[in-house]
Amino acid sequence: MDMNSHEAILRPLRASGGTAMKQWNNPLRKAKSFHCFIASLFSRRVISCYTGCRRGYITLISVLVVGAVGGAIGISLILLGLGASRSSFAFEQSAQAKALAEACAEEAMQQIHDQSTFTGNGTLTLGQGTCTYAVTSQGGQSRTIVSTGIVGSIVRRERVIVDQITPVIRAASWQDVAD
Repeated sequence: MDMNSHEAILRPLRASGGTAMKQWNNPLRKAKSFHCFIASLFSRRVISCYTGCRRGYITLISVLVVGAVGGAIGISLILLGLGASRSSFAFEQSAQAKALAEACAEEAMQQIHDQSTFTGNGTLTLGQGTCTYAVTSQGGQSRTIVSTGIVGSIVRRERVIVDQITPVIRAASWQDVAD
């Protein structure tokens, strides 16, 4: 605003004998917007600008609350997605470790087929994991094979009990086992 505009606004204030200036100095009046005050000077009825300001605060608070709730929902969805991704990755590694343990058990059976007196250990590295197997004799044609597949931090174990070697190898049981 230039100087002439201010003078045009203040001239009616000075002409009112100071009552309008007293209203302007009132702390509640200062809280209201300047344009509301000027409009109320030239109007016969009191314009309630305070209600308009209150509506603005309600809108602002509503927007903030909705934004906070939306942000919380967004963060929850991101965290749930990360958790599901981790679970899926662990499940995939578990399946790979199981396949490695089975591969080592079959490799051990192949070693027994190639050499019927075979006992001992072996290791294979396939893909992103490793597996080990141990063959122990239980007397006669019985053998126990314990194989372990490891992918990342996931470990899976299998125990195979062979009860016949010749004429064909026969597995009496093949089980997933815990530590």
